[in-house]
Amino acid sequence: MAAVAKAWDDSPALRGALDRATRDCWSASVDQAEMLDHDWSEDLWRRKTKLLPLTVRFKSTSPGDLLLIDGWKEPLNDIREMLIDGGELFLKDELGDCGFMYGCEKCGAPGSNCRATLQVNRKGERRLLVEMEAFCSCYSYNGAPESVSSESYALFIADEKPSHEGWKPAPKPKPAKKHAKKVARKSTGGKPARSPPLGGAQ
Repeated sequence: MAAVAKAWDDSPALRGALDRATRDCWSASVDQAEMLDHDWSEDLWRRKTKLLPLTVRFKSTSPGDLLLIDGWKEPLNDIREMLIDGGELFLKDELGDCGFMYGCEKCGAPGSNCRATLQVNRKGERRLLVEMEAFCSCYSYNGAPESVSSESYALFIADEKPSHEGWKPAPKPKPAKKHAKKVARKSTGGKPARSPPLGGAQ
């Protein structure tokens, strides 16, 4: 171990390579309650889709109102208590009474859930990872609910723009080229261009 530590201390190149390799790695933040200080919005450049972005508005939601997370609804005060006490933001349809909204529309099976985790990376960027799982019992062997689909979304602070390495804005579309005949008419005052006489100028 001592030899490894010495090699690490004596090799700036090794430390630099490890830093570059791990700077984009995400891990859960120690202070999950920090997510309450911001509004979060999905970054469409990362998602590469034209669908409406998922948003979670902690900061803009009044304390006594319901927080919305893609159909899930929970009083903001209850979420605040979850996070301040050191817990996590985890919502679950335990009884199936909300299954028709969050899970299968046919059977309303219980078990569907939604989890939101504040993550950070070595560059100091923050994101909110929202994971949702839907349960259904329509086709299970014994009629018990089972997980049938899961989705995850990366949201960033709404008033901050995450870095896009190598990203460039799309070029503006160029106007369509006009027909050559129309261009000729425009250049001659609206009259067809006259052809030169046969045999050239006399």
